[in-house]
Amino acid sequence: MSQSSLDEFFSPINANRIPAAKRKERLSDSDPDTPLKKPNLEPKKSATMLSEQDKADLINRFGIVIDEKIKELKKDIPSKEDLKMINETIANISEENVKLKEEVSVLRK
Repeated sequence: MSQSSLDEFFSPINANRIPAAKRKERLSDSDPDTPLKKPNLEPKKSATMLSEQDKADLINRFGIVIDEKIKELKKDIPSKEDLKMINETIANISEENVKLKEEVSVLRK
């Protein structure tokens, strides 16, 4: 590639060289004819206003539902007594394992 073809390849595109059908017209951000869409940030009063009684009822129902879920989860959690028993069982098995290893080493001799 010659230097002139490289310069032509990397030069900015001239808008006159692009056919009008393929040209994309850009509207500037400051175009006065383009209406700006502003989001409606005002909450609907009918949808957001609850009476004090409704709020209290919702809180009570929420509390009941959460209490039921906690009860369901608690029944799967082991108690302190269960953990004590598990730890004792593990300790007993470990002691038995040590004794069996000693017996095996005596038998190998």
